Amino acid sequence: MKRFLSAQDAAEFIEQHAIVARPAESQVPPAQRQEMRMEDTRALFQALGNPQLNVPVAHVTGTSGKGSTSVFLAAILQAQGLHVCLYTNPYIICPQERIQIDGQYISDDLFMELAEKLADVLVRFRAEHPAFIPHIKQIWTAMAFLAAEAVHADIFVAEVGMGGRFDETNVAQPQVCVITTVGYDHMEFLGADLAQIAWHKAGIIKQGIPVVTGVKDPSALAVIRKEAELQAAQLLELDSDFSVSHICAIGGETTCTYTDPTARYEHLKMRLTGAFQARNAALAICAAKIAQPKLSEDAIRKGLLAAWLPGRFEIVQRNPYIILDAAHNPEKMSACLETLRSAIHPQKVIIIFGALGSKAILQMLAECAALDPLIIAAEPKATGRISAPAEQIVVAAAQLGLQHIKANNAEDAVRIALENASDDTAILITGSLFLVSNIREYVLQTVRSNAE
Repeated sequence: MKRFLSAQDAAEFIEQHAIVARPAESQVPPAQRQEMRMEDTRALFQALGNPQLNVPVAHVTGTSGKGSTSVFLAAILQAQGLHVCLYTNPYIICPQERIQIDGQYISDDLFMELAEKLADVLVRFRAEHPAFIPHIKQIWTAMAFLAAEAVHADIFVAEVGMGGRFDETNVAQPQVCVITTVGYDHMEFLGADLAQIAWHKAGIIKQGIPVVTGVKDPSALAVIRKEAELQAAQLLELDSDFSVSHICAIGGETTCTYTDPTARYEHLKMRLTGAFQARNAALAICAAKIAQPKLSEDAIRKGLLAAWLPGRFEIVQRNPYIILDAAHNPEKMSACLETLRSAIHPQKVIIIFGALGSKAILQMLAECAALDPLIIAAEPKATGRISAPAEQIVVAAAQLGLQHIKANNAEDAVRIALENASDDTAILITGSLFLVSNIREYVLQTVRSNAE
């Protein structure tokens, strides 16, 4: 008898693992907890038949830019003619968005089939390991590797969820690794300084496997260089071994030129907006050339133009501008606001802001201060996660001397923003992937309704 009658049933089966109580974990220090979970992940994958060993992998981590870099990389390789599976975290539109096959969300039939297989294995695995309580990241990562194996993908582009060394995706044996940036995020798990955080990111580096990085901070880069040397892995650094230049980000388009010792590609175009997206694209191009030494220029151009992610400086309306951007740490926020200044030039800025309780709210809002925005505080809905109360955001905004309004909910925040906007205003919805996910469909419906 089938457990799941619909893809929604299968998704709910996976999502329920986000809210299972784990009282024993709270008594264990974070570092030890991560090691224990990694051991459980390896054991679970062994019970699944080690699907991660049956498909070539491109492994991508970093504090910021790993999602966009993963999407660029997958799109370029697909344009080259490869059968590509992509795994990203988390999702904006629907759960199946996490797993894509050749640019399409995983089909309902395959999704249900793999969920059935995983559920069967979990029953047997938990019988043999009574203390094991599956975590949502373990379940999703297992589903993604099973999908890549099932469709016989030529390559599986896997985005790390958090860190790298102890992330569930680090069961992979990659053919290329990418470390985009190192910045401050998840410090309760990854450490309080950039060198410690870099140690976690560098954990994806494998023996003899080339590594591509855009990391600039000297202390973080030193850690990555040391790990690459230890693993005898070739390290290719942006701005040294390859470069990106002539970057122009205006409206909804970004152009740039990529150069390395063997090639120069001028006036590359992409739909993802922002100077930082040009750097992400450069990382993806370099990694793609490692994975596919005969990569064509045509595949690079087509792939970059095809790549798209919802909620990454996504412009859904003009006059006034309404922009969705899932910036959820100070580094991402800085990049988002720089794009807003350079690509949009708004006369007035309204920011609908929400965040998880663990995030650096004061620091993110401080990045906004130069724009003198109106902050509308909204509380994201995030299953299994603790959101920052709107009141906490209001207090932080007041501390920084920013205009602020507390919204009752995300929809109320949109209404307030539109009431306070004129044609030369930019309304930016940001601070949390969860807030963008909560609010996106309502915003699109509002835009459509206003256009009628």
